[in-house]
Amino acid sequence: MPPSTENGVEEVDHQAATEPWIYVPKPVKHVRVICIGAGCSGIYMSYAIPRKLKNVSLKVYEKNADLGGTWLENRYPGCACDVPSHGYSWSFALNPEWSRFYSQAEEIWKYQKSVAKRFDCEKYMTFNTKINEAVWDDKRGVWTLYGINEVTYDRVKDECEILISGMGALNTWRWPNIEGLDLFEGKLMHTALWDTKYSLEGKRVIVIGTGASSVQTVPTIQPIVSELILFQRHAGWIPPQADATGMAQGSNLEYTEEQKKYWRENPDKHKEFYENFNEGYETFFKTFMMNSPENVNWQRDVTNYYQTIIKDPSIRERLLPSYEIGCRRITPHTKYLQALQQKNVKLVTAGIKEITETGVRTVDGKLYEADVLVTATGFDTSFIPRVKIVGKNDISIQEAWMNVAEGYLGTAVCGFPNYYTILGPNTPIGQASLLPYMESQGDYIIQMISKMQDDAIKSFDPKKQVQKEFNEWTQYFLLRTVWQGGCASWYKTDTGANTAIWPGSSGHFRNFIVKPRFEDYEIVYDHKNRFEHLLGCGLTR
Repeated sequence: MPPSTENGVEEVDHQAATEPWIYVPKPVKHVRVICIGAGCSGIYMSYAIPRKLKNVSLKVYEKNADLGGTWLENRYPGCACDVPSHGYSWSFALNPEWSRFYSQAEEIWKYQKSVAKRFDCEKYMTFNTKINEAVWDDKRGVWTLYGINEVTYDRVKDECEILISGMGALNTWRWPNIEGLDLFEGKLMHTALWDTKYSLEGKRVIVIGTGASSVQTVPTIQPIVSELILFQRHAGWIPPQADATGMAQGSNLEYTEEQKKYWRENPDKHKEFYENFNEGYETFFKTFMMNSPENVNWQRDVTNYYQTIIKDPSIRERLLPSYEIGCRRITPHTKYLQALQQKNVKLVTAGIKEITETGVRTVDGKLYEADVLVTATGFDTSFIPRVKIVGKNDISIQEAWMNVAEGYLGTAVCGFPNYYTILGPNTPIGQASLLPYMESQGDYIIQMISKMQDDAIKSFDPKKQVQKEFNEWTQYFLLRTVWQGGCASWYKTDTGANTAIWPGSSGHFRNFIVKPRFEDYEIVYDHKNRFEHLLGCGLTR
């Protein structure tokens, strides 16, 4: 706004001592933002922050050579999203070109890459840079980051007022804690670190684990290996691939060129189709309530499916879970149960004693030999980030979360001012597509930054009592859900606390965080007297 010489001013901290007073627009506080991780979270922040905020500098540090996070890193056979493609899309960049109902990892990565290119997100991203530590300076209200460029080995040091964790909830893969793992003389692979150049054709393969990556890997490799031995500790509910409309019932539907053309030419209908997926997940929430008619009916239907698909009663008995459906994350797949009934597949439920040079020995003394050992044993699910985050009083988040990960609304953490987490503890991870949650959390963070700029705020820190009450209510609410049922699940810690699930539906989460409750935060202002900035000279133009 151009200067004004009217006898009245607004939006200024001070005014000239003599008339005519000079109108000087109140400057928007400059804020530096750093996001760690250029997966889906980093992509959204790179899209949204430049478009929704002024006078903000943004940097996104990524350890990999490219963006994409989990969809860049995971390349095991059959790797795909267990959420329908048209639901696993950004609301601002719907994709009419999805090839199938459940898309493979490479296609999802290409979509994310195209979105980043379309909206010029990569200019904010620095690749091949591993951040090792971030330290909060309470006096300055600044985070200092320390890292290294893993190509040049140059040290990296940077500062910001706002630090965002876009590192995700499941990105630190782990080997199983089994004696002798390092003794195996054949090919050893983890599904999260797959050797795409290695051929399994004609090989004897052992797979340890029956989680999501195993459910997708096993039916993909079964037709080409000579023998497949699957070690199962816990049976899982594996419903057929389907959606509420029945479009993909019994198969992974491939979209026709006519369908793609229809979405391209009718963006409003495509948007409606996208929104229907989210609404479908919302109505599905009752299915996760313990002993609800919806859950009872769902379990009955999937049990009947098992009885129809699995012909051998002895195999069916080992594959049919005894716990409530939905207790563990559901991974729909049409070919998994069929693959386990093929002649070249052996299902082993005996406990593993040790790994030997040639295979796996179980507690009953049997030795199962193989050329290849695949561990589909998942990730570190503690929510503790791989980057050391040091907050107030020199306490790290690793120390604070040593026993259990607790935050505020899955988005902030008491004792760590101006630190925000996307998909932090107790967000609706187990329910639907994650991208709408990322958008909601990203927009929440943007509102926090905007408030900081408008009111000259140095820091926001969730109040200790508020965070305590949120987590108490969360654990109380979840007792009535199947997520606290009788299964072993990564949603729960060893103490039984559920650190992964939001106390409500996916829509409930998005509606609750649509507007920040600033009263839930301890607020520190830039000025000793907050009204120096808020009231300024006492006049208005």
